[in-house]
Amino acid sequence: DLVVNGLSSDYNIKTGVYSSGNTISSWGMKLTAGTGTGAGGADVTPPTINNGYNNYNVIPSIYTLVASRPSSTNMDMDANPDVTGSHFTTTYDIYASSVQPAGTYEGRVKYILTHPHTNAPSTINDIDAAFAAAGKMKVYEEGGNSYYAMQDMDSQICSFVSGTGASTATQLVDLRDSKLYWVAKLADGKCWMTQNLDLDIGGTNTAPLNSNNTDISTTASGSGVHNNTGGYAVDGNNVWTWTPTNTAITANHTISGTSVSNWANSSVAPYSVEGGDVYYYTSNNSNNDSTFNSLAECATNSHTKTDCQHYHRGNHYNWTAAIATNNSNGISNNYTNAANSICPKNWRLPVATNSGQSIYEFGDLLYTYYGITKAKYNTSNITNSIEYANGGFVNICKAPLRFVRSGNVNNSMLEGAATFGIYWSSTVARNDGAYFLYFNSSSVWPSYNYDRSYGRSLRCVAR
Repeated sequence: DLVVNGLSSDYNIKTGVYSSGNTISSWGMKLTAGTGTGAGGADVTPPTINNGYNNYNVIPSIYTLVASRPSSTNMDMDANPDVTGSHFTTTYDIYASSVQPAGTYEGRVKYILTHPHTNAPSTINDIDAAFAAAGKMKVYEEGGNSYYAMQDMDSQICSFVSGTGASTATQLVDLRDSKLYWVAKLADGKCWMTQNLDLDIGGTNTAPLNSNNTDISTTASGSGVHNNTGGYAVDGNNVWTWTPTNTAITANHTISGTSVSNWANSSVAPYSVEGGDVYYYTSNNSNNDSTFNSLAECATNSHTKTDCQHYHRGNHYNWTAAIATNNSNGISNNYTNAANSICPKNWRLPVATNSGQSIYEFGDLLYTYYGITKAKYNTSNITNSIEYANGGFVNICKAPLRFVRSGNVNNSMLEGAATFGIYWSSTVARNDGAYFLYFNSSSVWPSYNYDRSYGRSLRCVAR
């Protein structure tokens, strides 16, 4: 979005793109700053775009904030008839491909006055609407589908959403590899991913991981910042890029466990496993989830596509990869939190605990949902398990949390898939460990810690 006090002449803004095969068309808008009296009134009809070519059905249905006036601007034409820059004269063009028929085309553009996003209405009840209220632009995908970007999340967007739970959910796109993720505002008041991260670090289809698209600090060194542990470079614009020593290992391993080559259990180097398109659909079965090897297979077994998407296994990462460093050896300041992660920019890993034993984001989240845990936490021993309340095991797996029993990679094998779930936090533990959430059918450990070389799942929370 662009927020300015005025516009220079001939400012061009792209408002839509469609691409399919060799056909590429886009709409452009040229704005010229108004210098007149503002007389003549304004059309306050909600915006629409109509095209005279009735066979062309990919007209954008979303709108981009191109300029705004400060809320203090006096828009009372009678009291202030000469408000410079409060209106615009506009021309707009269609750029057509060579295969579009020749002829005359007509279009109409209308405008709507929106409130500044810092004063968003209190009736917003889902994240998608909150992005719109913040003036964010959707990303156009093949086929005309569009999504807001994970990287465009900010703290105000989450605060705009008045409700919590599954009704607030939307899909966002990760600009690094164009994968989609369900996110929701949960009962702890924070916005969480409600499916597992599936980023292939170092993969050919993944953009370079830098501080513009990834949760990477622009500070070179310091407490909790690991840019100085290798693999980092900075350019003249203070953009930090992390190049992992290892790329994601492709291994379509099964529940029984097929060997994952090149994974050294004692290694402090980054490793991740791209486990294939596998879904562990939760059920009331306390032993194992239903397992499907494709979205289509899951969706044809009496499950909705949306539900199945939430239960994608995602990738498994050792903690070194999770915090975006090439060597986690020596990172042992107990209870500190890594500043970097492979979460998208503006998202981070959850905090498991701190030196004062007062922050337990996994534990706090579960306690806010009645029926998952009886107690908030046992501060006398942060590695103690918490007993489920009635229905707790089912509730941790179903909407809106939808934690997945994706197991972990240990000893070059996938173990516990569809039986237990285990999720890294950003929190350091001594003796080469790190804190994580672990749960099975009988108990949950919100802040257990153990060897950081194991491959585990990731869920990110908005900053």
